[in-house]
Amino acid sequence: MSWCFTLTPTPPYAFDLTVHRFARFKDEIVDRVIPHQYQRLLSVDGKLALATVTDEGKPQRPSLRVELQGKGKVDLDRPEFATQLRHILCTDLNLKPFYRLTRKDDLLGTIAPHFHGLKLVQSPTVFETLVMAVLSQQVNLTFAYSIKKELVEAFGEAWQVNGEVHYAFPHLTVSPNRKKQTCCDFV
Repeated sequence: MSWCFTLTPTPPYAFDLTVHRFARFKDEIVDRVIPHQYQRLLSVDGKLALATVTDEGKPQRPSLRVELQGKGKVDLDRPEFATQLRHILCTDLNLKPFYRLTRKDDLLGTIAPHFHGLKLVQSPTVFETLVMAVLSQQVNLTFAYSIKKELVEAFGEAWQVNGEVHYAFPHLTVSPNRKKQTCCDFV
């Protein structure tokens, strides 16, 4: 089962520049990039959906077509899936104030036009952000992403779609049997 909808990012929005960060590392298995498309296995209340985002616009008139494929009984039109994608792909950030500032700066004024519409991707959860911050400390990013891959393969949910295995980043649960909630486990 699948469901499609459109995201309209705040312009300018350069999809290829924005998702390029994920394409830099061969061990990136959560956030996948193929030409003009981005894929991620999303989870809402433990229900998985594979999101495939396709760029159908231009930086000044951005348009992203999203196809969600559900695993099992999942309500694909839940707004939380779109909210996660808007957050991950940073579609709502208005860059116009930033560009006004760069025009006044000799260095940034020459660099910013080369990256017009680039937005900073984000992790969908605080937990994933913290894990990646710890993994990236004092090591090169290639090594950090290889550790992330091992972590995701060991503790994340996997789903095979069209012959390819997609992984969801592990989520955090707190053991309900503890009096103090100090010990956390990957699920």
